[in-house]
Amino acid sequence: MSDDSPTNAEQPSLDRPAPPEGSLWNEPAYVLLARTASSSPTPGGGSMSAMAGAYGLALVVMGLEISAAREDAHPDLPAVLADARTHLLNVLRHPDADVRAFEGYIHALHLPRGTAEEKAARTAARADAARYAIRAPLSSARDLNAALDLAVHAAPLAHRHVVSDVGAGAHLIHGAIHATLLNVDINVGSLPEEERASAREERDEVAREADRLHAHVTALVRERLR
Repeated sequence: MSDDSPTNAEQPSLDRPAPPEGSLWNEPAYVLLARTASSSPTPGGGSMSAMAGAYGLALVVMGLEISAAREDAHPDLPAVLADARTHLLNVLRHPDADVRAFEGYIHALHLPRGTAEEKAARTAARADAARYAIRAPLSSARDLNAALDLAVHAAPLAHRHVVSDVGAGAHLIHGAIHATLLNVDINVGSLPEEERASAREERDEVAREADRLHAHVTALVRERLR
């Protein structure tokens, strides 16, 4: 190895502690791909959608980083970049949260139900697990909507040579939101009946906002690429 080979200290960093042991973020990319393509139920659609959204925001951050290093950088760019980097750290929690939601629901399904008391406890545990299985993807989708909003602010500021990366990131984020919301669709029927309508309404509101933001950033990027 030559003396000028990069050291660990020179590797890109997100300025945060390493993910905890067992986190999906610690998996080598190829290993994670193979695990996803296996018969293991995790990581599933929610986790991988959240990861895709995080990578989409990472592309937006990359475009801002490259643009900020230029002498002709827009004066508003550093603030948007700081917000985007901070939010990137926030969205990293969602893939592992999805795994926990799935494992919690499976645990509730396997609780004993031999007595009336056990059946009641199992029913309550299933309802709680279903609520978490709804909250987790909704929280992920809302945070990814915030990431799309950052892409809207980034598109006019990024240098023309990297605005396509901002656009690519926005497309990934938008797709990730709708993919994430499928977890709401499949789990909402497990909620108590009186809670289902409000969950569906919240899901639809998040989806509409995602579509609005995506249309906005797409128009901005297309205009910049002309």
